[in-house]
Amino acid sequence: MNLRLQASGREGYEVIIDNHEALKYINHFGILRLVERRSFSDHTDSCEALLHVIEGSCTINVNGEPFAELGSRATPYEGRPAAVYLPPGVDFTVEGEGVEIAITRSHAEANGEPQLIAPESLQPKQAGKDNWARTVTMIAPPDYPAQKLILGETVNPPGNWSGVPTHKHDSHAAGEESMHEELYYFRVDRPGGWGIERVYDKNGLDEVLLLQDRVVTLKPRGFHTVSAAPGYTLYYAFMLAGPSKKLIARLDPDQAWIAD
Repeated sequence: MNLRLQASGREGYEVIIDNHEALKYINHFGILRLVERRSFSDHTDSCEALLHVIEGSCTINVNGEPFAELGSRATPYEGRPAAVYLPPGVDFTVEGEGVEIAITRSHAEANGEPQLIAPESLQPKQAGKDNWARTVTMIAPPDYPAQKLILGETVNPPGNWSGVPTHKHDSHAAGEESMHEELYYFRVDRPGGWGIERVYDKNGLDEVLLLQDRVVTLKPRGFHTVSAAPGYTLYYAFMLAGPSKKLIARLDPDQAWIAD
């Protein structure tokens, strides 16, 4: 199973996954980059979508109504993000210059309204301690009124870990674990920067993935954890989807003591 994909960083819309065989609930993921002032138009069809402004500023027109001047940060390593939620069955156009947007889609029922998730409504929080301290921003948390999608982002300082203790969410066990597949999109703050991610289970899956700028990793199952190499700040957007919105992670029993 190939859990690591590399985005090119080219201008325009790059499809990273589309109905990937390993994923059931995240049906589509792509990166839109507008370097020069351009526009991009699309339709959500039978999916709900989250348009996550990674960096730069843009206007997103939805069925002719504008969400203007979205995004206020030059890089993803500081500041607060912006996003727009779109229900199934709407047309949208993105207009911007020097902007990067991650677009995640999941099949959903035809209801709901487009919604702006403004930077001032979000509150970055410090998570963890010691060398697993990091900054986490929930953009569309489990209680956000999307049908399936959950969205957030993490910034790992140089040398630090996240996803600690190592955890998973790939099986339904009432009150103990939820079934949510996950996708990460990484950025690194300096050329040549890197990190690692381990994805494993107790049934033979054990992958160590090299994380570089614009790498995408998939987690259809398994425990997972991430580390930034010394000297490099590691950013990643995380997208989850499953049959319900209640997210419950199960800790690896060999590492659960770290939580105490």
